[in-house]
Amino acid sequence: MAVLGTKAWIESARKAYEANPDMKEVAKAMTMNMCMKMVKKPEVGLDEDLNIVTDIKEGAIVMKFASEEEAKKSSYVISMDYDTGKGMMTGKVDMMQAFMGGKVKMMKGNMMDLAKYAGQMPKMMSGMSAMMADTQWPDELSPDERGKFKKDLQEVIALGEIKL
Repeated sequence: MAVLGTKAWIESARKAYEANPDMKEVAKAMTMNMCMKMVKKPEVGLDEDLNIVTDIKEGAIVMKFASEEEAKKSSYVISMDYDTGKGMMTGKVDMMQAFMGGKVKMMKGNMMDLAKYAGQMPKMMSGMSAMMADTQWPDELSPDERGKFKKDLQEVIALGEIKL
């Protein structure tokens, strides 16, 4: 099981994407640049907000664990607490219900522009859940493992764009 935000996790996510025809179909149907911001939660090892930028166009998905400055360049920025983000990415929290319940907030961009992708969102979230199936999350780590996680995450942020 790979820890979120590490090089091993990137390889695991890449393999899961390649094996998932729904995600490839979604990538062909969508064009967007979005940042999913999970608000910092120091007690699980996230001392800063975790910004996961996803750029989808022409059938390709490129991810980036981004700095605050880079995250602000995204066309859309949605923000949520750590538990909601984890729940959405593991399929335990419905994205639309989280939006409607105020657990996910639109920080940048127009929600109506995203509405055109409403039909693709269930496949996107299902694909995301498949990619996250073998993910170990920071709150599941021991204190010693969290120290390594912080270091590994900084290395992945330094990598820049990651093509799935």
